[in-house]
Amino acid sequence: MMRITTDTDYSAKDSHAHLKTRRQPDDRRPLKVLHAVGRMNCGGIETWLMHLLRTVDRQQHAMDFLVHSPEPGFYDEEILDSGARIIVAGSQFKLTTLTRNLNRTLTQFGPYDVFHSHVGHFSGYLLPVSRIHGIPTRIAHSHNDWARAEKKASLPRRVYLRTMASQIRLHATHGIAPSPQAARTLFGAGWQRDPRFQVMHYGLDFKPFEVPIQRDKIRSQFGFTPENHVFIHVGSFSEQKNHTFLLDVMKTIARRLPQSRLLLLGDGPLRNEIEQKIENLGLSRVVTLAGVRSDVPRLLRAADAFIFPSHFEGLGLALVEAQAAGLPCIISNTIPTDANLVPELVHALDLRKNTRHQWVNACVHTVVRKPADPQQAQIKALQTVCASDFNITNCAHTLFKLYTSG
Repeated sequence: MMRITTDTDYSAKDSHAHLKTRRQPDDRRPLKVLHAVGRMNCGGIETWLMHLLRTVDRQQHAMDFLVHSPEPGFYDEEILDSGARIIVAGSQFKLTTLTRNLNRTLTQFGPYDVFHSHVGHFSGYLLPVSRIHGIPTRIAHSHNDWARAEKKASLPRRVYLRTMASQIRLHATHGIAPSPQAARTLFGAGWQRDPRFQVMHYGLDFKPFEVPIQRDKIRSQFGFTPENHVFIHVGSFSEQKNHTFLLDVMKTIARRLPQSRLLLLGDGPLRNEIEQKIENLGLSRVVTLAGVRSDVPRLLRAADAFIFPSHFEGLGLALVEAQAAGLPCIISNTIPTDANLVPELVHALDLRKNTRHQWVNACVHTVVRKPADPQQAQIKALQTVCASDFNITNCAHTLFKLYTSG
C-alpha cells in the first residue's frame, strides 16, 4: 500500500484495490472504518489505534486513516505494511482543499460503514460531510479534558467551540470518551442524558509486559547503574504534561538523593525549552531525553517510579502502562481516577495545594521504600490490569459492537 495524497491522481493500482473492497452482493466484505486523525505519531490516541489495528481480524474489519498533516507519522510504515491506507486530506486551516479531498476520499475509497473522528471539536466540521456521503455510523471521540484551556479561550475561539459542539450533537450517531471529564469537554455538561454518548476506556495489548527483560542491561544503555533511583515520565513535550514543574521537582530530589535519575520518553513542541531548562538547572547528568520509543513497556519495567504531574488528561494511558509495569506512580489529582487500576501503586497529589517539597517527599519515599519482592508485585499488578476493560480484547469487542449497532 501507499500513503495517498488526495490532491494527486489515483493510480490504477489504487483503483483496483478500491474496487476489491467495495461491498459485494453477498455482503461478505469487511466492515470499513475511516479514522480521522491529525497524524499517526507516537501519542496516546495513535498508540491505542495501533493496538486496535494489530488486534482486528482484517477479514472482518478494515481500517483506513485520514490524516491532516502531510508529514510522515511514526506509525506510517507499520500501517502501510498492514495493508491499511493513509490518506492525506490536508490542513484544518485550508477548508476548501480539505473539503474537496475529504469528498474525494469518501467517494473513491468508500463506501465506509464507520467514520470515527479523533480530532476534537473539529469533528463538528467532518461529521456533516460524512453524513452527506451516507456513512451510517458517525463517531465523535473526545480524547482529552480541555476545560482548563477553554476557560482562557478568546471570544472567536469560544464561538468556534460552541458551533462545533452543536454540529457534533446534530450529526454524530455516537460519542465516546475515555473519562467523564473528557466527555463533558466535547459533549457538554448534560452528556449523560443523551444515550448516544458514553465512556469507553482505551484498550492495550499487555503481552509486552510479560516478556522477560534484563533490567540492568536496559539501564546501562542510558548510563544508569543498579544503584541509581530511576524515575520515568512518558508524554509529549507540551504544556499539558507540565515538564517545567517535573524538572523543578527533580532538581530537589537530586540534592537529597544524588543517585537519582530521570528518563523522559517523548518529543514535542517544547523540546528546546525543556533542554534549555535542564541545562539551566544543572541537570544534564541527571536527566536523559530518550525521544519517541517503541519499547515503552520494556523501559518502564527498568525504572523505579513513574512521575506524571499533568495539568489535565483525558485519561492518562501512560499511567495504565506504568501500573502494568508494577511501578509506584506519583501523579497529579487532575488525572481521571478511571485510570487508577492498582490503588496501592498510585499516589495522587494536588498541583495547587501540595508544594513542590511535598512532591519531592512523595517521590523520595517511593524509591527508598521498595517492595520486598518487586517481581511478584509486578506480576500481581499486571494481572489486575489485564483483567480490566483496558485489555485490548475487551476494548475491541466493545468498540466493534458499537460500530455495528447502527
